[in-house]
Amino acid sequence: MRGQGAHWAEALESTPGSPFWIVSRYDWSDPTTVRWVVTECSYGGGGAGFAHISPGKNGGSRMHVEWTLDDPTRQKALLWLYRHAPMRPLIRRLWVSALDRYAAENAA
Repeated sequence: MRGQGAHWAEALESTPGSPFWIVSRYDWSDPTTVRWVVTECSYGGGGAGFAHISPGKNGGSRMHVEWTLDDPTRQKALLWLYRHAPMRPLIRRLWVSALDRYAAENAA
């Protein structure tokens, strides 16, 4: 954690063993939406995004996530991997796993 406040945090993120890392600033001042901006990264790109959470039709929650990339030509290798490797299912599984852990830890 590089810094934090009541409705924001800035964190250095990476996967163990990966040469890639990013620093993102998160804002959750709107209780239904988490926004982030990449402020630094090891691969020369950047971007911003948000995750909006709303009640599901049959209980549970529905999450809508968008992420935009700045200057994607500088991120060719990652974009190539995203298109040609099973990245979408991997990212989806990572989100589901993280949210399931959060729900289990916070079930009261």
